[in-house]
Amino acid sequence: MLNHLWFFLVFVISQAFSFQIFSQEPSPSQHEAIITSPTDETLGRDEQLEFDEFHEDIVEDVQKSRPVPAYKKIPIPKDIENKKLSETIPFILGPLKLQSDDELKRLIQDRFKVDSPVRKIFDKEPRLYQYVIALIRHDTALQKLISISENLEKLKNALWMMLGTMLFAFVLKKIIHHDSQPFLTAMLYTLFRFTFMSFLRIFILWYYFREELAPSLSLLKKTFF
Repeated sequence: MLNHLWFFLVFVISQAFSFQIFSQEPSPSQHEAIITSPTDETLGRDEQLEFDEFHEDIVEDVQKSRPVPAYKKIPIPKDIENKKLSETIPFILGPLKLQSDDELKRLIQDRFKVDSPVRKIFDKEPRLYQYVIALIRHDTALQKLISISENLEKLKNALWMMLGTMLFAFVLKKIIHHDSQPFLTAMLYTLFRFTFMSFLRIFILWYYFREELAPSLSLLKKTFF
């Protein structure tokens, strides 16, 4: 019993020094003394084995009472620096997913000044906070959105199609708009042209990136509709 008590006191004292009570960085020799458990020369072989078992019991108890955060269990690849940005998103969002909704909301607010236009829009429509938080918590939504910028072939094709819609809109305006038209008719034609071109551009984006956009649009529907 006395041996256990003595070992416990040794452990507590070593931990007190390791937390740097006086906020001073220990010297290399002191640091080595702190993190190194007693050796066979100081305690003897039997005492050393008993100390190790006692120390393992304490570590096990601490781990049970303070489980390892979920994001630390994600295996981080050694070549993460060579991976695409979309492939690193799970590791970037890991710590954020452990935060509560209120904490995430405060983090979003801290990104913008109180009088900034973006902050004012978010404060007027609180569901925007909910949508961003939902994106963070979703497994693949942000990852797929970012992957759009990495697919250069699709981006190039979509860009050419968008440029084509601009040319088509110009031609359509020349066909249906005349100076002699009444004001109301001209307004209706303009509204028709704007609506038609908007749907056409949305269709192009959906055609090329429907897989990447689907999770985000699904969250958008759940949040606002």
